Amino acid sequence: VRGFQRIPTQSFNFVYQFEAGIDISSAAGTRQSNSNLSNQVNGSLFSRNSYIGLASSDWGAIKVGKTDAPYKNSTAAFNPFSGMWGDYAVVMGNTGGDNRVEFGTRLSHAIWYESPKFGGGFQFNVLFAPGQNRANDSSNLSAGESDCAGGNDPTSGANPLVSCSDGAFSNAVSANLSYTNGPLYITGAYEFHQNVNRSSDLAGAYGVPITVPAVGQDCSAFLTAPGAVSGTLAQQQCIEDTANEDAAKIGIMYTFPTKTTVGVIGERLHRYVPADIDFQNERTRYGSWVVVSQELSPADSLHFGWAHAFQSPGNPGQH
Repeated sequence: VRGFQRIPTQSFNFVYQFEAGIDISSAAGTRQSNSNLSNQVNGSLFSRNSYIGLASSDWGAIKVGKTDAPYKNSTAAFNPFSGMWGDYAVVMGNTGGDNRVEFGTRLSHAIWYESPKFGGGFQFNVLFAPGQNRANDSSNLSAGESDCAGGNDPTSGANPLVSCSDGAFSNAVSANLSYTNGPLYITGAYEFHQNVNRSSDLAGAYGVPITVPAVGQDCSAFLTAPGAVSGTLAQQQCIEDTANEDAAKIGIMYTFPTKTTVGVIGERLHRYVPADIDFQNERTRYGSWVVVSQELSPADSLHFGWAHAFQSPGNPGQH
């Protein structure tokens, strides 16, 4: 459900959207995949992109709610295989190579601005999502959420503690700038996640905490496996494994008179951890994507896509 309400004597409108996803062929309940478990129930109100805001053709729109981030939306047109075999999200924006795409996600409790087109084809979007997480290491559920930030269940990962230690983050910033001129589309995008907690990577490699620690202190009681590093070093590395992550990409797409469309994306993913835990840092790498689409008729088209994930400095080992 979406619409707008004109505001008398003003040049802008009140706008709204309420979106939900319904799995008609599935029973109600939690959603589980090979890589994560979600406590969100499909069909509930506001479970997908939902917002209220103010919009004007003169100055753009400002909205609050839940939405696909500008980083994700900026190159959605480059992905004709969305939701199918060949989906570019197996590599692009996907630092872990699993079903949870860290930099291709929907961000909750966010505020964002969408500019109108200016300068002959430029347009930009910028979003900020406060973490609403009361733990410095992002190990808590965000206020008002049933899943950890990033869409993983508190019990996922190798850490048996019920905490958000498998990729949850605090504040997030996402933005993109694009230029459109007829058949040419160019975009640059950036997204930042603060205090991303991946201490479960070390829990799987070295052992597990021997007691249930206080909230926000998952690293306080590390027990190392036989022959592994000392407990003190494991605790230090566990603390270091809550770190910032960001992603940046540039995309260019052009449609030729033959109705052939060619698109190229180059992306850099980075996790800011000290060198002593680079051995398990699979999150820092480059990626690329090439897509060629040919319209054959109004009802038929042919697509080719090629993605490449460049080498990362490490691997957690247990995945």
